[in-house]
Amino acid sequence: MVGADKGNTTSLADVRSRSADTGSALAEPAAKKPKRALKLFLIGAGAILAALTFITQAQRMDELHQEREALESQLLERQNQTQRLERMIQYSQTDAYIERTALKQFGMIKEGEILFYADSEDGGLVTAPIPENSDQEGADTDED
Repeated sequence: MVGADKGNTTSLADVRSRSADTGSALAEPAAKKPKRALKLFLIGAGAILAALTFITQAQRMDELHQEREALESQLLERQNQTQRLERMIQYSQTDAYIERTALKQFGMIKEGEILFYADSEDGGLVTAPIPENSDQEGADTDED
């Protein structure tokens, strides 16, 4: 029985060494848990930061896109205005423009035309008096 006791019994040193091994084995996962939690926290924080950055940049890109469309619209409007002004400049150098301006601004009329104006008293149309030095026969003839 002594031999049987000896096989089933463990020494105090064995128990202490086993408890030290078991304690260190239990202590290792406990030490790894804070590191693992820290890693997960940093990964999560990084993901949130990346998502916020992406959303912010997407909004900024949308704003810039709208601004670009507005500027392109303004540019097109300015180009149309420039073309219109260039046509006006070209037209202002023609005889037709000079004649039109003289007729409009100075109340002149072409030869053979009759000027009508509104009478201030009754609102009826009245012909302009024919100047005395004009040839009335020349006004009636058709020179075309």
